[in-house]
Amino acid sequence: MIQAKTGAVIFLRALALVWQYRGFALRVCLPIYLLAFAIDTWIRVQVMGEITRGPLQWHTNDPYVGAPENGASLPQILTIWAVWISSLITIAILWHRHVLAAHGVGPIAPLGLRQPLAYLRKLAGATILVVLPVILVFGVAITALTSVDFAQHQDDARLPVSWLFFGAAISIIAGWAIMRLSLALPEAAIGQKGSIFDSWFETRPLAAGLWVTAACEGGLFMGVELLGAGFAALDARLAYLVENLAWFGPAIVGIAILTLLYEHLYHGRPLRDDGASSG
Repeated sequence: MIQAKTGAVIFLRALALVWQYRGFALRVCLPIYLLAFAIDTWIRVQVMGEITRGPLQWHTNDPYVGAPENGASLPQILTIWAVWISSLITIAILWHRHVLAAHGVGPIAPLGLRQPLAYLRKLAGATILVVLPVILVFGVAITALTSVDFAQHQDDARLPVSWLFFGAAISIIAGWAIMRLSLALPEAAIGQKGSIFDSWFETRPLAAGLWVTAACEGGLFMGVELLGAGFAALDARLAYLVENLAWFGPAIVGIAILTLLYEHLYHGRPLRDDGASSG
């Protein structure tokens, strides 16, 4: 019960942290996100001739694959991935550095190319170690147990119950794992050395509570999915716009959770401390 309460406190404190530094989030982070969104939209329009909801399909001449004739090329798909990954890493690094500096956590090294490269390397390591295996295992389970293809429902509001169940499970497990492994990310953002294995060790005291935190964060992601599905009943293009703009919320909350855990576990800052000024 105490661990569950701690997990809820972490999530609520992360929400408070986002609100406290909402000015920075709107002034600095949101424009970077919107730029990535604009590039994504532009490529979709160039490829498909219109805005489409869901991931772009890879163009192929194989009739058994079923990709559309105007599907995206591999360079176009990789460009979208590169834009989003680089944008989110930039947002995360700037957020970590701003909040930790405001809280007196340091030392913080001058910003350069080393921080984004270290951030990307550690994020890739955490993803390979935990997140991808989780997604692959549950992907096989969904394929085996679910007879309804989600792609058939992506342009309306009808989401299979089985997809919601497995989607929530994936989100919670992956979220818990990434929280356990990713305290090395704020370290990388401020130019400090640390590994994802150190992060796993340091988060052991909060391991049980982080299931609750991951469930709350997963609820945000699921809420965005349901929001997009609801708008899809009206218009697929409107659903694409609303859904992708709404992803900024869970993303910045997730970054705030990592910042909060890092300064609490590595620097002893109380979880309930809200004495820093907003900005």
